[in-house]
Amino acid sequence: MIELAYLPSSLGKTLNALEVSDEFKRYTFTGFINERTLFTDIDRKLNKLENSTDFELIDIEELVKLSEQIELASEEKEISLIRIDWLQRLHKAKGELCSADTKEKLKHLRHIIAPVQTCPLKNQLLDEIEFRETAMSEEAISKEHDEFKLLMDCAIKELGDVFINLGKSGREYVITEVQKQQEDGANTVHVKDCVERVVQKVHALLNLTDRVKLIAELDQLPIPIFSNLVVGRKERIADTLIQEKGWSGLVSLERRIAQINNDIDREERENYERKNVIVLPEGKVAATIDLRFHSID
Repeated sequence: MIELAYLPSSLGKTLNALEVSDEFKRYTFTGFINERTLFTDIDRKLNKLENSTDFELIDIEELVKLSEQIELASEEKEISLIRIDWLQRLHKAKGELCSADTKEKLKHLRHIIAPVQTCPLKNQLLDEIEFRETAMSEEAISKEHDEFKLLMDCAIKELGDVFINLGKSGREYVITEVQKQQEDGANTVHVKDCVERVVQKVHALLNLTDRVKLIAELDQLPIPIFSNLVVGRKERIADTLIQEKGWSGLVSLERRIAQINNDIDREERENYERKNVIVLPEGKVAATIDLRFHSID
């Protein structure tokens, strides 16, 4: 049996009123802000920084705090926030410029300040970026020239006749190709491999009997005198090479192409003179008359 007298219990009574102590009360308020005056103050500070080339991050942070006091969204607020963003971009770019030691980093800085409206600091940064880019280009060209010359000298010394016999154009072509493919790791082993490929291509031309294929292959070789010719002249030279064969290397092929080209020039000149030379009855005076039509623009 349960003894009710011994169970834990409490007594209740009707609640007529709730007493609240001042100890638990909290009061909040928002002060009145004249946003017109605030906008004027922000605009004045923005103008000052925008016309300066030397400001600190704390100056921008002050503007950020002022803009946070603006309660109502408006066009003026949006414009102010955009201008603050521009200042932040300029400050960031200025801080990173000293450590921008590659063209990629300089390009990134250009991208950062691209949206910024023209102002003194932006102009100063763009001038400095352009100066650094130019200096890097000149340094790169100088470095490439030095590396090119060094690899050329080593190849001549180590590879000897097999490299020298490519001729000036051939040697320059090989070094350029090797540096393009291997970059900083280029060495004479790579040069030798490239020389062998060029030599093989030249010998493979002896087996070609198709004019189009021969022209395509010749255009891939370092023979400037051929690659600069018009199509019609290339076809005549290719036909002659197919008939004659006989070259033993790149230099002899280049020399033969030059001879064929000169022969064609002489033949065309003689044919032209035969058609256009007028010999007087006395047989002492001759004149060449150019009867070809030239349009007048």
